[in-house]
Amino acid sequence: MKHLLVVFIFLLGLTMLPSKGVSSGNAELQKDQDISGSAFKAESAACDLTSSEVKAARAYLKFKEIKAAHIPTGTPDIYGQELNISFDKVQDAINKVRVYGPTYGKEGKKIQLTGPDLQKYIDIGSRISCQYCCKAKTLVRKDGVAACGCAHSIMMRGLTAYLIQNHPLLSDEKILEELNIWKTTYFPKQTLTAKLQKLEKSGDKGVSEILKEFPDFLPKMVGGC
Repeated sequence: MKHLLVVFIFLLGLTMLPSKGVSSGNAELQKDQDISGSAFKAESAACDLTSSEVKAARAYLKFKEIKAAHIPTGTPDIYGQELNISFDKVQDAINKVRVYGPTYGKEGKKIQLTGPDLQKYIDIGSRISCQYCCKAKTLVRKDGVAACGCAHSIMMRGLTAYLIQNHPLLSDEKILEELNIWKTTYFPKQTLTAKLQKLEKSGDKGVSEILKEFPDFLPKMVGGC
């Protein structure tokens, strides 16, 4: 806990360092990446940090960089404006899209697919699951019926059906990509932990410190199950 407090005090000091003229959308991340070694050392000395506390601070900066690269934000392309949903409001997106789910959707809005569209829906739903909040191995069974009733899966099935019906040119792979992006927003901790573990195995410096210092920085689950 002491490490975390010191890190935040230290990072508060880092925010006072001048940025290097980057665009406003990525200024914070770029500022973190552009901190020079001398500025970092000077700031840590001013805060009277121990070497382990400096490692913790560096780990947090790297954590922010990795999080920014792997946790989506903003409005999804293609369908985000149509559905009025955002990666920044996960529960709201679940509530808006789950109504289209073929099995558990809202009467009058649920999408019922037939023929090749139904087969496409089954093919996609058989290749992904919510994974972390229930034991179902897929989104759908072989006949297209929902494999589980968790809110994450209902939303993903609803989005699949919506995209098949309203954007028929999208490939199975593209729709799966979108579903996996949403799964990242549902389970940020599990997703980033898996990414960090891969980076650690590849020898990426500083990752072991992230896993040590910040195991609880992200929620295990966003949105109802």
